[in-house]
Amino acid sequence: MSQGASQSGPEARTVATDRWFAAAAGILVGLVYLLTMARTVSFWDSGEYIACSWIAGIPHPPCVPLFVMLGRFSTLLFGFIPDVATRTNLMCVIAGAVSMALIARLTQRWSGRSGLRPAFYRPVSLAAAMLSGFSFTIWQNNNAMETYAISQSIAVIAIWVFDIWIVRPEASRPADRQLYVVLYLLTMAVGVH
Repeated sequence: MSQGASQSGPEARTVATDRWFAAAAGILVGLVYLLTMARTVSFWDSGEYIACSWIAGIPHPPCVPLFVMLGRFSTLLFGFIPDVATRTNLMCVIAGAVSMALIARLTQRWSGRSGLRPAFYRPVSLAAAMLSGFSFTIWQNNNAMETYAISQSIAVIAIWVFDIWIVRPEASRPADRQLYVVLYLLTMAVGVH
């Protein structure tokens, strides 16, 4: 039975445990991002993006409208934090942590479909999330207000939805809507960078 089908018994417990491992990977990477997050304005475009998120303004071309809107939402959501830069940087930390959790989950799904056992692929999925998350470029862009963290999240979410689209027909479930979601996500990504 594929992972997209409804499950019961040991298979359901395996999927639930896999999800916990993926969530743990995301939380662990997110905690490290949080500890190393820029507490104020960092280099490059961060200052401009932070200011534009605070006032819902327009940054330099390509203007990144979705990114500014998400940044504005972040400044409102984390309004209890006194520093605006910390509020917006936190958005990128969360986006990076979600991306790494999904990378771990995708690794598990692909490994399970390849016939690998959970005792092997669970640690591999943690390693995949850690290696991805702690690579220099990813780490650097996931702890400061830069467009790359959100772009990365949208790309990983699109891959995850595409993977669901691959599995659904095997379970005799309709799958055409997933392709529309992938196209929508990729179109949204244009508004980020």
